[in-house]
Amino acid sequence: MALKINRTITKITRIVGWGLAIIILACFIKVFIWEKAYYKRESASPRSDSVAVITKLPELKNISTQPITSDEYASHQVEAKNPRYLKIERLHVDCIIAKGSVSNDGKLQYPDSIYATSWYSGSSKPGNNGAIVISGIESFKEQDGQFKGLDTLEAGDQISIISGDSIEFKYTVKTISMSSSKDAITVLPKAEQRIDGQETLSLIGISDGSESFVVVRAVLTERSK
Repeated sequence: MALKINRTITKITRIVGWGLAIIILACFIKVFIWEKAYYKRESASPRSDSVAVITKLPELKNISTQPITSDEYASHQVEAKNPRYLKIERLHVDCIIAKGSVSNDGKLQYPDSIYATSWYSGSSKPGNNGAIVISGIESFKEQDGQFKGLDTLEAGDQISIISGDSIEFKYTVKTISMSSSKDAITVLPKAEQRIDGQETLSLIGISDGSESFVVVRAVLTERSK
């Protein structure tokens, strides 16, 4: 009798064990399927705004004042999706966009010519629904740069970026602000944020010896090839 009871207990234990194993396996499969669907969904959605790294303006040094020739303009090449040319009709700007960076201490790199602008390569590329940051020089050694008069732009003005694959992205100006250099640490990070979830272009203009800088922000309104 005792042997029969032991066999019954053993049989029940095995059934319970197998039942628990099946439940655990089912839970594992369910979690695996959920995670796979989650990451697939997340990878398909636009990237969120990146953590701001720009906190300082540089001192303008060793800037070329030699005009860029038409041949140099035409031969300027970048990767297909990178910004190549910048156009601001109101200011009669049509210039090259060089690839720039930000130093480890948060200092924004500026173009090495008053006739060029610099795209911060850590920011977004045109068409990626992110925040694009381009810097330029208003004046250097009393010579006008490409961003001279940047603060005179008005809401509604148009700015265009031509990418390496010849796609034109048109942005409509939303805000123009003048800030003190001492406020750069709080103002500049906002240039890396989008406006109302829209692709945003931020232009940052600076002059040598100036205690202020200009930030123009615009949103993407049209693209064409």
